[in-house]
Amino acid sequence: MSMSHKAFVFDWDNFQSELAPLLESGLRDGDTTRLVDFGDRHFDSLRDPYEGEPLGEDWSESLGAGDVQEVADFLLTRYYDPTQDGGLGEAWLGLEDHLDSEQRQALLGQPFGPEGAPFDPGRMGSYFQDGASVRKSLDGLRPTRRPELTGFVSLLERAVRSARGLYVTF
Repeated sequence: MSMSHKAFVFDWDNFQSELAPLLESGLRDGDTTRLVDFGDRHFDSLRDPYEGEPLGEDWSESLGAGDVQEVADFLLTRYYDPTQDGGLGEAWLGLEDHLDSEQRQALLGQPFGPEGAPFDPGRMGSYFQDGASVRKSLDGLRPTRRPELTGFVSLLERAVRSARGLYVTF
C-alpha cells in the first residue's frame, strides 16, 4: 500500500469546541454512540471523506466497521473539504533527506487523541496543526523554495489567510 500525503485546510477552532471532546472520549473507550449522535445532528454538513460527496440522513448505515476511527473519519469532514487536497502525495517520502527535522515536522503536525489510541482512520498516520502551528510551518518551509513543496506551501498560505488549521492524513 502506498503512503500518499494528503493535507487539507482545517477548521481547528470549531473542531476543538464541537467534536474534539467527543472524539477524545470515543478513542478512550471505543464507544461510538455519542459520535453517531453528533453525525445524525450534523449529517447535512458531512461528506464522504474519500469521494467528497454529501452524506444523507442514513449516513451511518453505509459504514463498514463502524468503529470510532471510521465514524470519526466521516465526522471530521464537517471541518474540511475532502475535495481540496493540497498534500504532497507520493512525493513526500523523497523530501525527507532534503529537509531538517523542523521542516519534516511542518509536513505533518501532531497526532490527536490519547497516547496509544490516537485518531488514525487509515492506520498510516493522521496529524493536525492549529493556526499557530500552520504559521510556524509556513515560516519553516517557505525559505526552502523546493519545487515539490510549492503546492503545500500554497495550502499553508491559504490556511493562514483564513485563520484555519491543517489536517494531514495518509
